[in-house]
Order: sequence, then structure tokens, then C-alpha cells
Amino acid sequence: MRITDQRRAYSVRAVGPLLRLVTTVLLWVVAFGVGTPALASIGIVESLSTTVSVGAGDTVARELTVFNNGDTVRRVNVSVQDIMPTSSVESMPEGDRPPSAEPWIDLETDSFLISPGENRTFTFRVVLSEAETTPQSRWTSIVFEPAQSLQPTEQQDGIQIRTLTRYAYTVIVHANDPVPSPINIGDVTSITEDVPTDVLRLAADLSVDSKIQRALTQVQVFNRTTGEQISATTPVTVRIYPGLIRRTTYEIERPMPGQYEVLLIVDAQDGDVSAVRLDLDVGSPSLVD
Repeated sequence: MRITDQRRAYSVRAVGPLLRLVTTVLLWVVAFGVGTPALASIGIVESLSTTVSVGAGDTVARELTVFNNGDTVRRVNVSVQDIMPTSSVESMPEGDRPPSAEPWIDLETDSFLISPGENRTFTFRVVLSEAETTPQSRWTSIVFEPAQSLQPTEQQDGIQIRTLTRYAYTVIVHANDPVPSPINIGDVTSITEDVPTDVLRLAADLSVDSKIQRALTQVQVFNRTTGEQISATTPVTVRIYPGLIRRTTYEIERPMPGQYEVLLIVDAQDGDVSAVRLDLDVGSPSLVD
């Protein structure tokens, strides 16, 4: 187990209704769906992500199941798209975007018909040429989209609004057995906008250099004098992609005035642990000049 100890100092004071954070820096999920599955007549039986390991010159085939619980035959269009691996659905920006797995994905078809009540098996292949010998992780999404709008959800003055549900099936490819790199913990900052006065919200930037990593993250707060643990956030699992900064946020209840230590723990799936310690000084309004 490797623990990286990076120490930063923070001073928090209550100034009227606000929390002010003064910093001195000494050192520096995810499958995602598109739309609203509850309203869809077309959907995917399995979870919305898969991980494929493949070597140079090899081909790996995978299957998933598309269902139609509606009462009409539906056409489903299929495409490979690079979508940001976040809770919001947006295309990857041009420019400094990480290399995509899209060139490695071979779809059995880009469109098919599915009958009412049918479960249809869809096959795709991950194909790596013999020239692709670099160990690396890439990802992309296979998007399944009905060609027509779905059931009506609202009607006003004769205008009918229908809901269209799409699914993005994330494909993560580990090519040539990449070695996991340590998870980097970048700047830890305070977020003060739209934050209740009894809450301290911290944000941390996480990144990796090679293999896509899943990690369990948590913030723990200790009394700096006694060592007693004051509070801890609920552990949250995040997926960190090479070439992208993953911002994580944590909310802790504002402690009573005193001196504390905040410990940000990032526990990677490979057993590697990184931690950042923050010195947190909480003052009362009466102590502010």
C-alpha cells in the first residue's frame, strides 16, 4: 500500500453569514444513460457499461440485449459517439480530447427493427490491429436511439409532446494490459457560492496517467489536538479517465471553532491509496478583526 501525504493549510472564519477560506498550498460513475429509462419502450437489459481487455492483433466480441416493451415495431439506430463520462450528457470537446476507442469498435449494424415484446441480441466487436502495441486505456459509447418519438407525455392545446429515450452504452477498452498509474490528487479548493453557512464544501481534482481507474473517495475530519474523529462523508466511488480531470466535491458540517485536520482519502481498485491532509482552522465571528 502506498500512501501519498500532501499537506495543505486552510483557515476558515465566519464573517457575517459567509465562510471565508484562506489557503496556503504547500504541495499539489461511470456508466451513464441518456434520457429517462422509466418512460422508454426501448431499453437495454444489462448494465450500461462493459470493460474489454484486448491485445494487439486480437478481436473480442461482446453481446448485449435490446428490448421492446411497446406495442409497435420499432427501428433503432446505432452509432458510436464520444460522450463525456459525467452525469451530464455532452459530446467530448474538440482539441485536447483523449484518444477514443471509437476506431476499435465494429458494430454488427447501424440500424435494426425490433418487434413488440422482443429481446434482441446485439453484437459488437473490439478490434485491435497488430500495429496497436501501446499499453493504454480508451473509452467510447455505443448509442441506441429509436428512430421515432415514443409515448406521449404531455398534451396542451392540441400539441402533443413525446419523449425520446436514448441509451449510451459505455465501452472501456484496456489495450495491451496497461499498468495502473497512481491517482493524482490536484488542487483542493473551497466552494463558497450557494453553500449554507453551516456547511463547508471542498472540491478536489483527480486524474490518472494511464489505465482507467475506479476509486473510493472519502473525507474525514479530526480534532487536531485530541485526534478524535469529528465527522466523515459517505464513501463515493468515482471512475477516473486518463486525459480528463475528474472533479469531486465533498460536504462536511462546519465544526465548532477550533483546529482540525481534514483527510481526503482516495482508495484505488488496485489497492493503491493516496491521501491529502488539510489543516483546518475554524474561527468564530468574535475572533475576526
